[in-house]
Amino acid sequence: MTGSVAWVIPMPGSIGQLFSADGVIYGSCHRADETAIFAIEGETGRELWMIDLKPLDCGRVFAHDGRLYYLEC
Repeated sequence: MTGSVAWVIPMPGSIGQLFSADGVIYGSCHRADETAIFAIEGETGRELWMIDLKPLDCGRVFAHDGRLYYLEC
């Protein structure tokens, strides 16, 4: 670990929660008209997937037993 920037990914909105499990970074991205959840390979910064959801005011993302969950408020 050097403390230097490994990669930068431009996101289309504000980032909600971020967490890591098994070398993958998961999170949520909130835009004016929708919310998306995503997975990024931690070592390379490569986007694995992004799923657009309906417009939401809030929500929580978490992982458990190899699955990603999104709880709508």
